[in-house]
Amino acid sequence: MQGIVKESSQTDSGTKYITIDNKRYYFGRDVESFPDVGQKIEFEYNEFGEAKGKWGKPRSISRWKPVLDAAGKPETGSTVTDADILRSVSNVVGNACAAGTVKGPEELEKWFVAAWAGFTRRTKSMNAAPDPELNDELPDSFYEGLPPPRRSSGAGF
Repeated sequence: MQGIVKESSQTDSGTKYITIDNKRYYFGRDVESFPDVGQKIEFEYNEFGEAKGKWGKPRSISRWKPVLDAAGKPETGSTVTDADILRSVSNVVGNACAAGTVKGPEELEKWFVAAWAGFTRRTKSMNAAPDPELNDELPDSFYEGLPPPRRSSGAGF
């Protein structure tokens, strides 16, 4: 079976478990290493005991290994690679240059850094903590100094 590890923790008694597809999997005694959160793994498991609450019958992973991509690197839940991000950044900066928005070499680095930050912050927020820009509970002082939001002209634009 394959899945992406969404959670890794341990019970009050110290038994390690992971969560994949809203199912909890414990580890057998022979398992020496444990996958990281976000890692895509191939695994074998056995069910045992009686069904317990929302988790159903307990499951014990007897063997697991990381799923490898074509380059031999472990896959993660995200299919976006650094190369994908760099291509996207290149497209943004290239289009800004072609449009005449970038006026000189000193602005080129600013555009690159801003585009890179925009792409990496978004991908990290999907895999980790929420992006603060999307948090509606920020104080009004957070928005001080930012340009006012655009208003519709009423012309349908």
